[in-house]
Amino acid sequence: MSEQQRSTLSLNARDIPIKSVTVFTDRAEVNRSFRVSLKPGLNEIRLENVAGSIEQQSIRVDGQGAASIHEVKFESKPINIENSDLPKVKELTTKLKEVEAEAQKERDLQSIYNARIEALNNAVKTIGQSSTKGDSSNLVSFNETAEASLESFFDYHERKSIELKAKTRVVDERIRTLDLEIQRLNDEINQYRWNMGTKNTISIELENQMEAGDAEVDLAVGYQVYGARWSPSYDIRVKSKLETHRMDISYFGNIQQQTGEDWSDVQLSLSTAQPGLGGDLPKLGTTVVQFYRPPPQQPQEQMYAMRTCMAAPASDEMMNGGAARKMKRAVATAEENVLSTTFTIPVRKTIPSDPSEHKVTITIEKLTCYLHYHCVPKKDTNVFLLATVVNETDYPILAGPASVYVNNSMSAMINLKSTSCGEKLECPLGVDKTVKVIYKPTHKFQTQVGMINKNSSSGNEQRIVVKNTKRSESVLITLHEPVPKSSDEKIKVRMFSPELPKPKDTKTEEDIRIVHLPSVGVELDDLHNLLWTEVIQPEHEKEFIVKWAVEYPHNETVEYVERSQHE
Repeated sequence: MSEQQRSTLSLNARDIPIKSVTVFTDRAEVNRSFRVSLKPGLNEIRLENVAGSIEQQSIRVDGQGAASIHEVKFESKPINIENSDLPKVKELTTKLKEVEAEAQKERDLQSIYNARIEALNNAVKTIGQSSTKGDSSNLVSFNETAEASLESFFDYHERKSIELKAKTRVVDERIRTLDLEIQRLNDEINQYRWNMGTKNTISIELENQMEAGDAEVDLAVGYQVYGARWSPSYDIRVKSKLETHRMDISYFGNIQQQTGEDWSDVQLSLSTAQPGLGGDLPKLGTTVVQFYRPPPQQPQEQMYAMRTCMAAPASDEMMNGGAARKMKRAVATAEENVLSTTFTIPVRKTIPSDPSEHKVTITIEKLTCYLHYHCVPKKDTNVFLLATVVNETDYPILAGPASVYVNNSMSAMINLKSTSCGEKLECPLGVDKTVKVIYKPTHKFQTQVGMINKNSSSGNEQRIVVKNTKRSESVLITLHEPVPKSSDEKIKVRMFSPELPKPKDTKTEEDIRIVHLPSVGVELDDLHNLLWTEVIQPEHEKEFIVKWAVEYPHNETVEYVERSQHE
């Protein structure tokens, strides 16, 4: 069989616009599409100057047309950096020279100011030295004229020194700013040149399947690149008016990319997927119980090997080797699946390759919220306002920083927790100074109980006053107060005030997902702390009395130890 005719076409990747980019938390997927004309027989399409930070195993090629793909391979060759500067690098280099010249000008001005300050100080020293050398010709005659002249000189020295030092501080600050800009430009230039240190080429071998003549085919090339990331942030605005409360959540994506390629006017998507994580399910071995024997001393390398699990190698069936396959029509991928969520930005964006962070709006959602006040007066008498909402949006809320505003006033900077669709989200809104709590001194008492088997009784009475200074709005507040829990059957804890209700039934999953404000009354939480909820009317106050006693054998001593939830 005679050898097929072979043609080669070289294209510069930087001349082919990027169609879409999906940004992950540690990398990005770049998609380019273009049309080529295939000669009869075999055709090699060489896509040159692709990004230097490319992940080779991620390259994929699809297309439409009368052709089949035989092979896709990646080549990387070193090149001469001096002769390969892109217009972007030349532009940055020109800007760098301008900033360096401006910084040098400021340093020259700094030297002049310092010299003038030194000259003024030397003039003062000269006057002092002349008066102490014993040379009568140089001694200052302290008459009224000399005194006025000296006073005038010292006033001038003080005024000029202050003026020159103020100018020096301004120049110093400008120099620091310019030095930071010089560093930024150098980093950006080095990043570009690092990406250009090698010539990366994607080679695609296609076979024209037209019986005669050229074949027009559309190719779509996708690959992942490092040096890109995104993270979420939020702007939360709570608008409260009497009994109606609304929360507006603005969901932002903060994108940074230094891949060496500018993303100009691209369809941008942000994905929560983590391509670097493997999908293999861990396997358990057999757990046996045996007598402990001290293990023999083992080398560091062997200990490390025992703790390390080998990951399965990534599959490369898609890209390398194998028989020719028929080209298929490209299909759109779903924006959401069981493993991740992808946010598609509705307008096309331009994200240059530089150290800057670029903020894009993902969505703005309006949710009904429920406001509730909390206070732990034993530790802090400040009253904290919390807003509770259900995430009724189609977007999961990822963990990230949030700026919180209440009625257009800055309230707090917080870190939101991850919240899936349909789950409840509690958002702290900061301290409300219009609700005041007074934690009065604790009253303690000690008594003996029992006629035959005498026990000691240690009592505790705590009074808490809550004042609502709001003029027209009542508040629902929950006080958190510790109540001791017995760790021994000989220790009895008796609650006198308030009276505790019977335990409630276990909450259902539906109760957990629906927002329920605390009911007025008292209950013990999972840590055996008292939660006392009441409504305080406008310009009113209420006193809460928490009283309990602990009985224990008179020959024993008890102590109160606070344990965290994780102990």
